[in-house]
Amino acid sequence: MVIDQKTVFVLGAGSSKPLGFPLARELKEKVQRNLTNPRRLSELAEAISPGSRPGLFEGAATRLAQGLQRSDSPSVDAFLETHEQGERYLNLSKAAIAQALLPFEVQDDLIGTSDWYGDFFGRLLAESGLDGFESNEIAFVTFNYDRSLEQYLYETLLHASGSLGTTIASKIREIPIMHMYGNLGPLPWQSTTGAVRYGVGRPAPKVIAQAASSLQLIGDRTRPGQFDQARELIQEAAFVFFLGFGYDRQNLDRLKPERLFSTVFRGTAYAEPPGRQLDIQRTFQDTFDSHPVHFLAGSTAMPADQVSRTDCKTFVGQLALSALVR
Repeated sequence: MVIDQKTVFVLGAGSSKPLGFPLARELKEKVQRNLTNPRRLSELAEAISPGSRPGLFEGAATRLAQGLQRSDSPSVDAFLETHEQGERYLNLSKAAIAQALLPFEVQDDLIGTSDWYGDFFGRLLAESGLDGFESNEIAFVTFNYDRSLEQYLYETLLHASGSLGTTIASKIREIPIMHMYGNLGPLPWQSTTGAVRYGVGRPAPKVIAQAASSLQLIGDRTRPGQFDQARELIQEAAFVFFLGFGYDRQNLDRLKPERLFSTVFRGTAYAEPPGRQLDIQRTFQDTFDSHPVHFLAGSTAMPADQVSRTDCKTFVGQLALSALVR
């Protein structure tokens, strides 16, 4: 099987959850706890300003932690966006996110994973082979900071083929993987400078600083071209699959292309009650119906029977692959 119809996967935090990564609210809570932990705060201070005293950041850390705790914002990002002084906390927030998230990148968790990574890419590799792997018309638009997707692909292709790492890296570069809000830094096989190794465990201040420099939070997003490219991918796609995505209105607006033709949209809404599922439906339709969109068989943008309450593994195995395989 080679996927010859342009297909875009839009990934939210739920798509990485099976590998142990936190959801947005869980990450917010982890950041909040670290900000009030003297040892963690000392590491953050050293990462932001080497040689500085932790007390220099104590006041800001306390205020940020209290704000995160008392607000109903679903994420650190959302809190900064609505807070009138959010930009003052950018550097501290980026470092705190990197500090909290890096320990969740565990190399052993990628080996032999039985979740959707393994099901989807295992089948692609088995049927298209290494030589034809990059010929698959797939692209990934991810709102996640973690680099598990890239590292999984690299490790899997490397060990399945026995090819040189440089050969595998070049094949992966042919597959668009776009982190809309940055990531935890380039992996060693992606860059010889500024690389952050996958699976560092508890990160040292220098590693925190390096990873934080690649994150983009509200007010710090200087690469609007990322969304231009994502919209172009979606506009040209035959299929767009949302996996573990929260259907945030703002993110949907940013993904909205100028026009759509016969694109088929499908997505997960794992563990969401029927009322929330209807809310997702309305939000999605309100966003995309503002364009002259024509959908297959006159259907709405995301028919109820195509917003699956299954997990990502089941969705990919039963719905996504069945739509792509002809």
